[in-house]
Amino acid sequence: MPQLGQVVGYSLGILGLTLSGYPLMACELPQQSIVGNDPAFNHMPLIQDQKTLQQYGGQTVTLQGRYVAQKQIPDITSAGIWNPEQPPIPHIRATIVLKDGTSVSLYPPTHKQSLRSPEEADQFDQQTVRVEGTVEANTVGSSSSRWVIRPVEIQLASP
Repeated sequence: MPQLGQVVGYSLGILGLTLSGYPLMACELPQQSIVGNDPAFNHMPLIQDQKTLQQYGGQTVTLQGRYVAQKQIPDITSAGIWNPEQPPIPHIRATIVLKDGTSVSLYPPTHKQSLRSPEEADQFDQQTVRVEGTVEANTVGSSSSRWVIRPVEIQLASP
């Protein structure tokens, strides 16, 4: 026999699903659609140069190029929290350099998300990678636009 708390919790869960507009069958696994299994549907454009990059600006793509990490030691007088007994932690940002020399930053450089981990930089620096994400032109802080990608996944490119 179920405990009172289990019955109340189950009832509140059903009530929540009903009130939120979800059908009571929402806990069933969705049916596989034919489109979801079609490899052409899930294929993202592969970007390797600026010409192709411009065609797919604002879209989710796969970018292929050389990962280049840049380490910068922040100015300790303006870097916020600083422990004088330890050296400052470097800020690591990365760009993907395409075949034609075009650089694409991982996130806009002014975003906190643009800071890369030392592990990521060590793993990918100077390697050919594939980055899945959304590319866009970024004009913040300069008169000319710079390309950025908001990565979802970074992996070594197969040779």
